[in-house]
Amino acid sequence: MRSKLRIAWNTFALSPTRRLGAFARPGGDPIQGPDGEEYWTTKQAAEAMEVSPSTISTWRTNGYLKPADGSPPRRPLYRRADVVKAEKAAYDAAVRTSGSAKRTSRAALAG
Repeated sequence: MRSKLRIAWNTFALSPTRRLGAFARPGGDPIQGPDGEEYWTTKQAAEAMEVSPSTISTWRTNGYLKPADGSPPRRPLYRRADVVKAEKAAYDAAVRTSGSAKRTSRAALAG
């Protein structure tokens, strides 16, 4: 499955006539991958999670988030489910290291 996915990404995302930016514009619709899952660019993930794009990059650097196999290195794509898990892992790590036993959610703070 892995090699088929890589081939599908390379032919779909990197063809000379359809560069990644042609179908994955920031703020545009999520990409439907060859495996039927939803994929986001860094900008789309940031908008969906209501954080900055640099936060998404930090999650990647800290190991909470990994780009999809075969996605272009300079424009990584992330599975939607992985982004949601990364936000939870980053939040749990922040609460754990803050020394605070109080757990609040972003929704409670906004409301």
